[in-house]
Parts: sequence; structure tokens; C-alpha cells
Amino acid sequence: MYNKKTFYEFMMAYKHNSAFLINNFLRGHSYTQYRNGEAHSFDLFTGNVDLNQWGNQFLYLNIIEYIFENEKMGYWGINDDYIYMVYNFANCMSDQPPLRDEITVYRGCNSLEIDGLNGIVSTSKDEEIAKQFNRGTLLKIKLPKGMKFIDVDKVRPRKSDDLEKEVILPPCDYKIINDKVIKIKGPNNPSGETRVIEVEVTPKDLLHEFANSLLNPPDDYIKNYCYDDTHTQYFHNNINIFFNKMLSHTVDSCDSTKKIRGTGLYGQADVIKRKALCGAKKGNKTNMNACFNILSSKKPLPSNVLESMKYRINFSTLPKQISPIDFYNYIKNSKDKFAFYDYANTDEHKNFYSHQDHGIIHADNTTMFTYYIAEKEGYSRNGIRILLDAARHHDIGRENGFEDPKHGINGAIKYDEEYKEELPLFESVLVKFLILSHNLQDRKSVRILANNSFGHILNGEQLNIVCDMAYILRDADALDRTRFPISSPDYLDSRFLEHDSAKELIEVAQTLNYKEQELLYKNNNRKNEKHRHTDVAPNSDGRV
Repeated sequence: MYNKKTFYEFMMAYKHNSAFLINNFLRGHSYTQYRNGEAHSFDLFTGNVDLNQWGNQFLYLNIIEYIFENEKMGYWGINDDYIYMVYNFANCMSDQPPLRDEITVYRGCNSLEIDGLNGIVSTSKDEEIAKQFNRGTLLKIKLPKGMKFIDVDKVRPRKSDDLEKEVILPPCDYKIINDKVIKIKGPNNPSGETRVIEVEVTPKDLLHEFANSLLNPPDDYIKNYCYDDTHTQYFHNNINIFFNKMLSHTVDSCDSTKKIRGTGLYGQADVIKRKALCGAKKGNKTNMNACFNILSSKKPLPSNVLESMKYRINFSTLPKQISPIDFYNYIKNSKDKFAFYDYANTDEHKNFYSHQDHGIIHADNTTMFTYYIAEKEGYSRNGIRILLDAARHHDIGRENGFEDPKHGINGAIKYDEEYKEELPLFESVLVKFLILSHNLQDRKSVRILANNSFGHILNGEQLNIVCDMAYILRDADALDRTRFPISSPDYLDSRFLEHDSAKELIEVAQTLNYKEQELLYKNNNRKNEKHRHTDVAPNSDGRV
């Protein structure tokens, strides 16, 4: 449903070049880059016109004045009004209904790389209109089903000076399908030489993109706006305000019951995946996939193992246990299974783990249990990705395989060192909190840490979400205590599990660990058998 007031504010700000202000940060443009872009447009526009003529000199001066006026506006300081403007743009964009079918829109611009799709941009459904704005590049943009954008005509008729402002897009990633140079003359490109590029796009979340860009503003901005200590402090204070709002936005986006605004395909911001995950393909022979596929077998646990478990676990006080095959099928058919497979199909974390009891198998088992619990508890894809990232890395701070009370805080520090360039600050903060809190003594300690970390930013409901995410990871970690012998004091104590969705997984966890140990034993025997026949060189007659 359109919010007319929000949309009116959006269009007024858009006409007054507010998109240009936001785009300077999204694109990281410096004064020099901006001038080069405008100079390119100016050269195309004037062609071989003699600038010594009075009329053309007047035109030239007007364009130079326009460039410098926009340049001055383009580095407007980050303040409350600016933050409100960015939020208004993002909220208005996310208010729109998702696209039902793929469509193609067109954009005339300087170049794909400088000002093509890495900002908030105007496009047209009419290729002929876009050609009028061609300054050397014409984009043919394929929008995917499910994408959100501003369709101006659905709210109010456009005026003659708004012809290209028909479809306004959020920042997008793109893939070039076709790229060629042809002649297309127009009012902004008298020479006609035009690069025509056909692209497929994936929308990015505007708030996330802007927040990431704020971490590294253009040098020109810092030099010209933060010219004394007062302005520098003011700039950083307002960035902190924005990031606090983004943290609150991210926590809300973890809860699938909330209608969280966002400009991505699913109406909410996806966690930015590390580069190692982007190339993941289903079916890779990774450790987690191998462990997961163990559960597709209908072969039950041996009866003696089940009987032994009853001496440690009071099943009469617990929910009905699900079978391993039900666990396997639930994940395979779950709504967020692609988030699960992004992790199941990569082993980029294996170099962090060297201890046997707290190694990669434990990390992967914990990740699988975390996914199931989070999905059953109703978390969104955004919340699930954050939880899976924390589960995969929860023990990377371990210095030994025994008691290591500082491995939570050490893991959070190590995670930050490894991924600070690849995850947004407000998302990595949550992952680090989950890693840090997973080995705290009890629920009360988790709540105290949450209050100390986020009490000045988040409301009570949001703090409950953060704490519950910590309890999910703690439950998943505890379930994998079934890897220890049933008689061991380190074996699972089901009384400390918080969620019913975790309590119903005890037999699944025991089955998984039993079969993993069985598989490990077989593999070791095969290796030993192979070495027994190959370690000693045979004599010439074949005898060893």
C-alpha cells in the first residue's frame, strides 16, 4: 500500500537532487570523479561548437555554475535532516509492491561504472525516452520478479521535465549480458557514439549500502566538511546515530513476524555474504553436506544406545522426539533452505579449527541444529543468516579442547579481525555478541551482556530478540554434547535447553554423532588398511 505523504516527500526531495547527495556516498565519488563525469557530459553536449561565440560562452558558464552548485550540494554534511532523508527514501522504496513478472527498463547516463546503477537512479520503460538522456551510455536493465522500485506513474502523472523519472531504482548489483558500441545521436550526445549495455540486476538494500559507504566517505568530504574538531565530532556523532538506527533495524529484521522494510528481493535486507559463500554450488563435497546427508538414512540408533540415553535423559518431560529423516526432510523443504545450503556447501571456516572435540564437525553440527531451531522459532532469513554465521564461528577463539573460559571473547575478537571488511558493522556486532555469549554461565549473564552492549540503542522487545538468538546458539551447541560418551560428565544435560524445538532434537543429535563416529572409524580403518599394503615396498617377485 502506497503512503502518499511519504511518496510526496520522496519526489520533492528527488527533484531537489537529494538522490544526488545520497549517491555521492553510495558511489564514493570525490570532487575529481564528479568533475570528470560532468566534463564528459559537457564534451558530448557541446561537440565541436565554437565556445568563443557569445551564446556558447554563456551556455558554458551556465554549465560550469551548475557543476559547482551541485558539487557544493553534493557534500552536504551528515545531520539529522540527512539521516531522515535517507530513511525516507528507503522506506518509500520498500513500501512498493514487489514486481510480479520480469520487465526491462532503460537509462541514459555517462557510464555504467560511474553513474549507472550504483545509486538511486531514474529509468524509463520507453527506450526512445532514455535515448534522449544518453551521454555516451544506454542501459537496458532487466528487473527480476520480486524486485521493488518506485513506479511514479502509479501515484501521479509525470511532467514534461520528468520524462525519464518513470521507474526509480534502488542501488543494484549487475551482470553484463551484452555490450556493444553503436551510433545513437541525441540532444545530450551529438556525436552519437554510444555504448549499449544489457544487464541483469539484483537489488541491494539501500540502508545497508548507505551505512557501508559511510564507513569510508570520500576523502574530499572529510577534507572539506570536517575542517575542524567541532565539525569532525559532529560528523562522527551523526554517523553513530545512523548506525544505532541501523542496528535497531537489523534486529527487527531478524523477526519474521515484523514487516521490516527493505529494498531487496524479499522485502528485507539480506546479510551480506562473504566472498567465499558467493560461489557456493549445491552438491559440493563439504564436511557439513556429508554430515547432513548421514541423516537421510532411515536406519535407527542401536537399541542399546537408546537404552543408555534413558539413564541420562528424562524423555517423559520432553516433547516427542523427531526422527533423523524428519529432520533431514524438514530442512530440505524449509522456506529458507537456500540460506542453509550457502553454509552447507562451503568449508571456508575449516582453517579456524584444529581441536578434535571442538573442531569442524562440531561447528557444522551446531550450525545444522541452529538452522532447525531458528526456522522452527520463526526467524527471518536475515536472522537465520546471522545465527548461522555465529554458529559456524562460535569456537574459533579456542586455544585448547578443554576448559577455556575466554574462548567466547577471543572468538569475537578473532571474528572481527577476519571479517571486519566484509560484514556491515551493525550485523557483525550481533554475530560477535552471539559468539561472546555462547559460553556464558547462564541466561542472566546473557541478559546482562545484552543490556550493557545494546541497552542504550534497543528497546525491550529488541533486547528479547537478541537474547533469544543467543539462547538458540547455546541450545544448538549443547545438543552436540551428545558427541561425548553417554557416561561422561560432559554429556548433554537436557534441563538446560531453552526451546522446545531444541528439546525435540536430542535423538537426532545422538544419531548424527553416533553415525559420524561410525563413519570416522570406517574411514580410519580404510586408511590403515591402505597404509598396511603400501607403506612397505615390494621385492622384485612381489613379496613384501
